[in-house]
Amino acid sequence: MFLQQQPEQQQQQQQQHRLEEWRLLQEDMLRQYLATAESDLRAKRELADVKQQRLHLARDEYEHLSATLRQQQQQQQQQQQHLQQHPSNSNISASSTSCE
Repeated sequence: MFLQQQPEQQQQQQQQHRLEEWRLLQEDMLRQYLATAESDLRAKRELADVKQQRLHLARDEYEHLSATLRQQQQQQQQQQQHLQQHPSNSNISASSTSCE
């Protein structure tokens, strides 16, 4: 009976050893996966930050161009109103430019 216990113990030890190796392998694979996932997440955050900065710059540029356009439109309207209110000045300025 003692001889039968030794092979059973060896089998159990081998099985425990294989389970331990399998567990270590699974832990290692999980660590690798998590490291890769963390790296990917970091890269996606950086990309999102860059896109956010670009969006901010585009909005600033849009606001600047819109303000410039509004200002030019207002100046043109003021010039047209001034010309409508003082038509004789436009004739003088037109004749003075033709003489030059």
